[in-house]
Amino acid sequence: MTIILTCDCGARFEVDSEWAGRELPCPDCGAVVRAPGGRQKLVIERPSWMVLVSLALILLGAFTITGTLAGVTLAAWSLIRRQPGMRPAMIAIGLGVVLTCFTLFAYWKPSALPIGPWLRYQVLALQIDTSGSDVLSTADGALTLNRPKGKWGRATNNQFSDPSVGDLQRDTQLLLGRIDERAFVDVRKVDGKGDRPLTEIGEWILDELSGQAPEVVLNHPMIPFPPRGGGRIPTQQLSTRRLDLEEDTEGREWTFESRRGNRSWQFVIVALRRKGERNPSRPTYLVRIYAPQTKFTRLEPELRAILESVKLSR
Repeated sequence: MTIILTCDCGARFEVDSEWAGRELPCPDCGAVVRAPGGRQKLVIERPSWMVLVSLALILLGAFTITGTLAGVTLAAWSLIRRQPGMRPAMIAIGLGVVLTCFTLFAYWKPSALPIGPWLRYQVLALQIDTSGSDVLSTADGALTLNRPKGKWGRATNNQFSDPSVGDLQRDTQLLLGRIDERAFVDVRKVDGKGDRPLTEIGEWILDELSGQAPEVVLNHPMIPFPPRGGGRIPTQQLSTRRLDLEEDTEGREWTFESRRGNRSWQFVIVALRRKGERNPSRPTYLVRIYAPQTKFTRLEPELRAILESVKLSR
């Protein structure tokens, strides 16, 4: 069997089929002509390390926002630097953008997707530290409490990005969480109210809980959420009582119900401070235990145990 070849110079000639896929000179002009057929050598471009790492970040960090954004950034940088593997880099960028948008939507509209709670748990799991001592103290060392063993941990940056209560956790001196149940315990130091009776501090707490709704769904510096919320948050005081404590300590407890996000939350808040002359510089410490109302009754013994372990330093 023969193959008919045509050279660019116009010459036509025949060669045996054994030359298929090989190059040979034109008998007229000497130019190299390739005979069709035969096995073509497949050349595969190996992606650069930047592209491989970006794909790993996007796949391993899927639904964490930070991982997908880091992967997209690295893949885009590999394109700018014209690193090998342009097609995998574009695939990584597309996949990262889709996963990021999907995750943001799940946080923005958690009820629209059944995996919303799972995504929230994955994000909060990156913000908790369950190691270290079970006796924890505030930043100023004036108050300590006992952390239950197991799933309770301390917020790494003294704030969890929970979409319902993350706005309340700013400026806390100590913050614990059990993220599988969305249960929290935090401690705040209130200055400038040492000359006010604790009953008036309760009114201030109520104003804070029922204040302006959060402007962001997820308070995280890496995620630029658009403004959302506004208006007063439905909140009511359920009960209050004076606490019988040590001779040099005074305290009061309040129970509130507050509608945050798409569910009701229950708060038990205790105000503690040393007895003495009333002056604005005397600090007051607020210890808050809270969880969704549907879970609070079941978790209350665990939360109360933390509350009862609170001690003010001498």
